[in-house]
Amino acid sequence: MKKKYILLFLCFLTGCCDMKHESNAYYSNIKEHNLFSKNLVYVWDDYIETQSKKYNIDANLIRAIIYSESQGNPLSIGKNNSIGLMKIQPKRAGMLVYRYLGKNIIPSFTTLLNPHNNINIGTTYLHLIQNKYLLGIKNKENLRYATIISYYIGPNTFLKIFSSNRSESIKKINSLTPIQFLLNVKKINLSVHSLKYLKKVNTVYRLFK
Repeated sequence: MKKKYILLFLCFLTGCCDMKHESNAYYSNIKEHNLFSKNLVYVWDDYIETQSKKYNIDANLIRAIIYSESQGNPLSIGKNNSIGLMKIQPKRAGMLVYRYLGKNIIPSFTTLLNPHNNINIGTTYLHLIQNKYLLGIKNKENLRYATIISYYIGPNTFLKIFSSNRSESIKKINSLTPIQFLLNVKKINLSVHSLKYLKKVNTVYRLFK
């Protein structure tokens, strides 16, 4: 019985099992009722494609995060002071990106409301996550899962789930298949909100493929 619930969780989270009605219902619901929001994301495709090529980040991952965070609304504001299309927090992701770009300030509210700036900063943040913090993860699917979680809770917080040492964390992740990775993050008590975010972004990711 316990194994059955674990398998249902994995299928629901990843969409990897087309025979499970829960996963398909969730996917179909988004696909049927949110096409308008999906089209709003495509409005920003010129910016998305430019930044995707510049930083070698999967354009569909950028689209999925925009969809999940703001549904394509550039004026979206989150409860945690996250701003714009990709819901950038000025003193977290925003400051980290600006330091990477050699700026000793944080992006302003107005800057983050600008769609071009927001996608630029958000994609630069994804670039930093993948090419600094998560560098060395070999499996592309695991890298995508790790990137999504890191975008939500921060890359340092994510890596510490596996080990206080970054190299050890990467080593542990590389020892896992994608299914094992998902089981592992659930087993080590990743927050419910983080799991829901991973499920949401990964499900939406499929819409753009």
